[in-house]
Amino acid sequence: MLDIKVFTKKTAWHKANAEHIFNYRCTLQNLQSVVLPVDALLCRDVFCCDIEHRALLSKYANDITNACLSAAEVHIPMASNRQYTGIVPGWKDEVESVRQNSIFWHNLWVDCGHPHSVVVADIMRRTRATYH
Repeated sequence: MLDIKVFTKKTAWHKANAEHIFNYRCTLQNLQSVVLPVDALLCRDVFCCDIEHRALLSKYANDITNACLSAAEVHIPMASNRQYTGIVPGWKDEVESVRQNSIFWHNLWVDCGHPHSVVVADIMRRTRATYH
């Protein structure tokens, strides 16, 4: 199965400076317009099963969440979509010497005429297996 990675925009809070945060907070002043579900919040029944209370509290939570997310999307920098560069961190340090050894023995095996059952072929197979 082919695993395809899809980039999703993410807020990069670590990239936000003081101005970004200030603008974010100013935008959140709009939270004053979110309707407070007073009846649901003042309900004293610990086992409240009122569907309307649940709906009001859910809408209230969603309104707050959406306000925070949209303010962040407008004012806070977003993570960039890094393109695949083909560079694997640490590859040179860990694998390059083994690769070069494998290439050396492969070239020597080719120069010998591709023999199947000699010492050079065995070493070539072993170094290739180590590299892979």
